[in-house]
Amino acid sequence: MRVSKKLPAIQECIDKLEAAGLQVHMKYYMPDASNSTACTRVVISNHTYAIKNPRKEFEGLAICSPKDNFNREEGTKVAFNRALREVSATIGRDAIKELLS
Repeated sequence: MRVSKKLPAIQECIDKLEAAGLQVHMKYYMPDASNSTACTRVVISNHTYAIKNPRKEFEGLAICSPKDNFNREEGTKVAFNRALREVSATIGRDAIKELLS
C-alpha cells in the first residue's frame, strides 16, 4: 500500500509489515452533508501472519472535530500509530521491534 510521499517513515513501516504478511488499509472520510467530521481509519489485518491471538483486525482512528482543520498527514500518523499500538499489545513489543527492524 502506498501512503503520502510526505510520510516516508510510515511508508517504511507499512512496507515491513506487509513483507511480514500483515495487510494495511487506510481510508479517509471527508466531511459531507451526512458526516460533519473528517476521519482517518487505519486497519492492520493479520490474515496471513501467525499471531497467537485469534483477533484478525487492529484499528486506529483519528477523528477531526468540525471546528478543526483536517490535515491528512497528521491524521494518518495518529491513526497508524494507534493501530500499531493495538498490534503491539497483542504480539508484544519485542515482536513489533523485530518486524520493524
